[in-house]
Amino acid sequence: MKGIVLTTALFVAAGLFVGCDSDADRADEHSSGTEYAKALPAGANQMCPVMPEEKVDPSLYVEYKGKKIYVCCEKCAKRVEEDPAVWYAKAYGD
Repeated sequence: MKGIVLTTALFVAAGLFVGCDSDADRADEHSSGTEYAKALPAGANQMCPVMPEEKVDPSLYVEYKGKKIYVCCEKCAKRVEEDPAVWYAKAYGD
């Protein structure tokens, strides 16, 4: 019986440590509110064209037709580089 209780306690403790990483770190990943808006130039896409539910990282972009297509992560940047015309249209509606 002690073994079952100890095992359960270990799993609960491990779950707490694993779960701590999500929301707190994510809030730091992207600036929010005014800071975030100031980091992007006027007219820039605010949401990632590849993953539209994610805000862009102002330091990550791919240049196409003299304009920057901002993305949320390196993986999305690679996808945009493969076919920038498609992602440009999604980002800017052109």
